[in-house]
Parts: sequence; structure tokens; C-alpha cells
Amino acid sequence: MDPQEFMGAFLEELDEQLVLLEQKILALEEQGDDQETVSDLFRVAHTLKGSSAAMGFEAIKDVTHAMEQILDEVRHHRLPVTPDMVQVLFRCFDGLQGLREHIEDEDSIEVVPLLEELRAFLNSESPRPLSVSIATEDTIVLSLDAEVKMSQSVQTGLHVYDVYLEFNSDSAMRGVRAYLAVQTLDEMGDILQVFPSIEEMEVREDSAVPSFRVILATHWDAEPIRLAVTRSEYRRVQVSPFEPKPARKGEESAVATRDASKSIRKSTSVRVEVDQLETLMNLVGELVINQARIDQVNRNLTQKFKGEEDVTTLGDISRHVSRIVGQLQESIMAARMLPIESLFDRFPRIVRDLAHALDKDIHLLIEGKETRLDRTVIEEIADPLIHLVRNAVDHGIESRDKRNGAGKSPEGTVRLTASHEDNKILITVEDDGAGMDAEQIRKTAIDKGVITELEAQTMGEAESLQLIFRPGFSTRQKVSDVSGRGVGMDIVRDHIERLNGTIDIETRLGRGSQFKIKLPLTLAILPGLLVGVSDSTFIVPTSNVFEIVRIVPEAIQSIHGRPTILLRGQSTPLVYLRDYFGLSSRPSMKKYVPVVVAGVAQKRVALVVDDLYGNHEFVKKALNDRVGTPDGISGVTILGNGQVGLILDIAALQRGLDQRRRG
Repeated sequence: MDPQEFMGAFLEELDEQLVLLEQKILALEEQGDDQETVSDLFRVAHTLKGSSAAMGFEAIKDVTHAMEQILDEVRHHRLPVTPDMVQVLFRCFDGLQGLREHIEDEDSIEVVPLLEELRAFLNSESPRPLSVSIATEDTIVLSLDAEVKMSQSVQTGLHVYDVYLEFNSDSAMRGVRAYLAVQTLDEMGDILQVFPSIEEMEVREDSAVPSFRVILATHWDAEPIRLAVTRSEYRRVQVSPFEPKPARKGEESAVATRDASKSIRKSTSVRVEVDQLETLMNLVGELVINQARIDQVNRNLTQKFKGEEDVTTLGDISRHVSRIVGQLQESIMAARMLPIESLFDRFPRIVRDLAHALDKDIHLLIEGKETRLDRTVIEEIADPLIHLVRNAVDHGIESRDKRNGAGKSPEGTVRLTASHEDNKILITVEDDGAGMDAEQIRKTAIDKGVITELEAQTMGEAESLQLIFRPGFSTRQKVSDVSGRGVGMDIVRDHIERLNGTIDIETRLGRGSQFKIKLPLTLAILPGLLVGVSDSTFIVPTSNVFEIVRIVPEAIQSIHGRPTILLRGQSTPLVYLRDYFGLSSRPSMKKYVPVVVAGVAQKRVALVVDDLYGNHEFVKKALNDRVGTPDGISGVTILGNGQVGLILDIAALQRGLDQRRRG
């Protein structure tokens, strides 16, 4: 079968292994010469090498093979883990990421410089002489292939022996002699692994190879094997049943664990293309729309033919179908949900690299990685979240000297958390840095022309903090590679608001800052409030609705020529949606005016409507590019009566109001 037929599965496994590779390199940097971490890292490199070789990607195979050589030196105690080594491994990871990105582009990148750097690193290090302990059981770590072969051998009834050979002190040409012994054993069975490898023994001085071991699977008994390799050059030859290092309490052996996990995956899960899930979600969306139409028809018929048997039956069917559609909707949405871990796993490396570049000590805490949300939301929130974390490291956490002067620990902390709150996802980015000074933010905004002095005088602390989201605002005096030129935070806010989300700030001067992001769990099917304006129907996303009030016309005041109402002691600007969108007005004899108080974050706006129709689940659809999207509208939906409803973009509407007032 053509290997290209397996490309999809290979790319998925490659992505998973690259994430694991980055995590293990970070663990190696933190834990140093920990044998379990080194072995795990070696296994990942080995897996990547094998799968890429099978698919014909020689560049990936060459890089991972070079990584194996370095890690093999570490796990056999010939090289220590150093910052330079970790940096080299990270460069390997970056190179592999680049190779991965170019696979689908059918392009290629040059890896020769990287391979030369790896070889130069190996050659520049002075290998430590092998100690006698290299042939002891404690340092034996079977490769993935060897473990699989050993498991298969045991299942077929073969013996697995540990053949230990110790040289006499005057034995010469030990690499050659070891090779001859291995050849003899190879004729008696299947060699699973040699410790150290023949290649290693051939390049070492004799004094550096006091002994070696061979793991052999065979049908022979121990005594014939011992006699076959006993020579005068060996002081001791020992053949004993091989017993892998016992698993720690609460763990199974590597092979058993891997086999069990494979079995579980085969029986309980199946890979599904993302496009298939998107198609299913779109079809469910159409069902939701048509179910709303059926429900509307049922209500109309019930009013006209109340008590008729067929109408009653239609009502029962409508309610039953509604329940089924709801369950189907929940199931498909659950299938689209992924743990946010896939996004959060990017940040340890980002924070680590930034901390090194800024010469800061920073500890990253991640909580709630198991929190699940729609994969589309995960993709869309990635860039804003990266920007917030970078700002926390650069702007939030102070230098060591400043932290020491403030009586803080020299190591700063950035905390990234995710959790469910009601029917939303809450993501927070928190640091224990210097915090933000609202007064300084106002002064900076005035100096940069973002606001006027008159506007600054009316702003409280919460409004002042929101100024950092204005275009062109930045407190950074010096432009660097990390902090930009006054762009970024406004883009972060706009991006979050386009996802029907909000972002709030809490800060304490000298203690740190916290950014709170609230997002819907999914962007596929959203709840909204239906309102009537003139002859049109609008939907206000529920996430933007704060309250619904009815006011008498006399309660509307004019402040600086702008209509305003007073709600719980706070003045709130009033907007007549029919005037904003240029719709025809209709005479109203109502005593009370219905008003929807909506907004984003701390900003509020009171929307005057003609009618309130209640809550409605809607499937958002984009308008055709030829038609264009009007200011203040984010999309459309099909209503139960078959008509088109316009979905309000509250954030864009507020910005439009501000621009009109300035104009």
C-alpha cells in the first residue's frame, strides 16, 4: 500500500509527538539528569525517527537520529545535562516544527546546518569514561523496539537472557572481541539490545569498556549459551533470566501500559476528520432552524384550529423532534469539544524563551488544562492569549532588582487558568508583578492623544484601565522585540469581542494584574434575545445582554445633547436602533418604552426597541461579500417564520456611536 495513504494518521501522530517532545525537553531543563525523563525523551525521538523513516521523510529521520545520539550519551552517563545541551535540543525541536510545517506545503528546508551543529556539539563535549555500572541492571533502558520484541518473544515461549561479560584487566581490542561474542550469540537467537552498543565500544579506549551485556531471546538454555561465549579474555561470564526494572508502585510495565492504552483506544475511540464534524455541525444547525420553523407553524395552527386532533398530534411530534434535535445538538457539540490542554501546552516554551531573553526568573503555573471547549474557540483565542502572556512576562513581571527592592521573591509567577462558569469558559492570565497605575494610564493616554483631559476627568479606575485597549496606546518607552509599537491590546480586545466574549482587568499596584476572558463554549449555535425594530427583527447575543427594562418617555434625559437614562445611579447612553440603522418609524401608543441594556465589559448602552420576542437559539451565517456587512451587524440567521434576522455586534455598535459623537 502507498505510504501516502497513511499521511493523515502520520501527521496527527507527528503533531502529538512534537508536543510531547517539547514538554520533555522542558522537563529535562527543569529536572536535569533524571534518567526517567531522559529515557522518555529518547523514546519520543526514537518514535519520530521510526515513523518518519517509514514515510520517507529523511530530514526528520536524520535530525531525530542525531538527537538520539546526544540522549544516548546522557542516559549512559557520558554527558551531563547542560544549558547548552538543552538549547541544542530546543533548536532540534524548532527544526522539526519547521519540517512539519513544510510537509503539507510539499516544500523542503535545509537541515544540514542543524545536523552539523549537532555533530559539533557531540564532538566538542569530552565524553566521560564508562564506569563499571554501565553494564549493571539499574542503567539498562530497553528501546521501544526491544521492549516490543521481548514481549513477543515471551508470548511465543522463548527465554529472554541477560548475558553479562566482564573483560580481564589486560584484554585488548575489546570492541572487536565484543563484536565476535555478539555474532556468536546472534546465531543462537535474537539479540534485543547490547549495552553499550558495539559502535560505542569500538570508538572507546579499552579501559573505558570494563564489561558489556547482551539481552538475548532464544530457545537455548542458559548453560550452552555461557559455554558458547566463554573465552580467556573474559574474567566473568554470567547468563541469567532477564528481568526488566520493576515498575514503580501504581504503574505497569511500559509494554503493558502501551498495549492496554492501544486496546482502550481501539475499543472506545475513532479518528474523525475535522471537516466531517464541521459538516455535521452545519447540518444540525439547519435542523435547529427548521425545528424553530416547525414550532412556529405549530403555534399558528394551534391558534386557528385549537382542539383539532391533527393539530394536537403535530404539537406532540414537534415537541418530540425538538428534544431529539436538542440531544443531537449536544452530542455533536460534545464531539467538537477538546481539552484546552492543546493550547496551554504551548506556553511553557513561550514563557521560558521570553524569560531568558529578558533575563528574568519566571515560574509558569497552569491550571484547568482538562477544561473542554469548542475546537474553533481554541483556535481563535490562541493569538490573543499568547499576546496577554507575553505582556505579563514583559510588562507585568519586574526585573530581579526591582522585585528585590520591593521585598518580593526574585522569581516572578505567571498563572494561566481555565474553568467553566455558567455556560461560558473563563480564562485568566495573572501575574504577581508591578500591577497597573490607573492615574499613569490616564496621563499616558492624554500625552498620546488617545483621550482629552476633559474625558480623563470623568473616568474612574475601571474606565482608565480599559484605555490600554485603545488603538495606539502603550506605556512602553522603548520598542523591543517583545513589546510593540502601541498595537496589540486593541487587537486582543477586538478578537475576543468578535468571539462574543469579554475581557476584564483587575489590578493591585505593586501586587500584580489579572486579565479575565469570558467566552462562549461554542461558536456554532448561540443563544440570543429577539427584538423587533420597525419591520425588522434583530438578535442581541445573550452574552451581551445585562438587563431588560421598561421606561416611560419622560425618564429620557439629554446630557450634552445626547439621550441618556439613569439606571441605578449611573447614566447610560440611549440609542434608538431604528434611527441608528435608518429604519422607518411607526407610531406607538405604548405607555412604556422597552429597552435592552447591553454592552461589552464595563461599557453599557441602552437599546430602544419596539417589541421583545423572547430568547432564541440561532445559527450564525455570514453575509455574502457582495452584499457587505452593515456597521453594527455581525451576521444573520434564519428565524422560525423563514425570515432573516440580523445579529447585532454590540462592540462594533458602541464603537460606531463613539465615532459619530466625535464626528
